[in-house]
Amino acid sequence: MERTIRVLVVDDSPAIREAVTEMLTTLGMKAGSAVSGRAALKLCAGGCPFDVILADLVMGDIGGVQLAETLREAYPTVPVILMTGHESLVDGVIDAGAKPLFKPFGALQLMRVLNDALSRHD
Repeated sequence: MERTIRVLVVDDSPAIREAVTEMLTTLGMKAGSAVSGRAALKLCAGGCPFDVILADLVMGDIGGVQLAETLREAYPTVPVILMTGHESLVDGVIDAGAKPLFKPFGALQLMRVLNDALSRHD
């Protein structure tokens, strides 16, 4: 039996958090959410219960790049995908060891990026 993929959605915008969480649920995944980078780090303290982290690049407290770097250090096997609407910021995403996902995106594109990120970490 295949286990359900657990994804943490981190975004300071409630509308985006809800839309992405709904998309993941529709795709058959289990989605958790955090309102900030700091909240995401708290959820992952002492062991990350998620298979992949899907975070916004630009957030108020801890930005996506800093979050990705911190998580990569603590949990090198957990892939981080950073959502952004700014193509100019992609170099920072890649330097942080994260995969970019450009907004707006649909369920198919989300699924592709998630599958790709997870297959590289197997």
